[in-house]
Amino acid sequence: MTLADGSTVSLNGATRLRIVYADRQRRAELLAGQAFFDVQHDVSRPFVVRAGASETRVLGTAFDLDLTRTQVALAVYRGAVGFDPVGTPRGVVVRAGYRSAVRGGVAAAPTRFDPVLPDWRKGWIDTAGMRLDDLVEILDRQGVSGSHARRNRWHRRPCSGGFAPTIRIGF
Repeated sequence: MTLADGSTVSLNGATRLRIVYADRQRRAELLAGQAFFDVQHDVSRPFVVRAGASETRVLGTAFDLDLTRTQVALAVYRGAVGFDPVGTPRGVVVRAGYRSAVRGGVAAAPTRFDPVLPDWRKGWIDTAGMRLDDLVEILDRQGVSGSHARRNRWHRRPCSGGFAPTIRIGF
């Protein structure tokens, strides 16, 4: 969906989101599920997303939040975001190509990943150049269990350099 300021949000299944815009801020609350945000830059009105026990502060970037029972997982595809456990000033800054999670009120140190920006509007991702472990993680986040994805025959085919073949995966 496209928001009033031109930002876009793509929701995964069973996702609930509340959005509130005011004069000085743009706020969203991820109540359940997973959402991909592509936020328009606006220095005068930061975009803040609260998900579970975390707050994500951005000015303009593209990122994914996944709220589960045990954690809030963040992956940044463009720009940088502040990722803070609610009620503590000890968050982390997560830049493009890095991910983090908030578990038990603590933000994990960001770790590197190879960002492949999913085309959520078309319902597919291009896996060219993606490491197999990253592909399985994306499938896990899309509701395909990791054990199921690892059992698929295409997944066991040898690939040069350990990368996934160029395929489209629907979800």
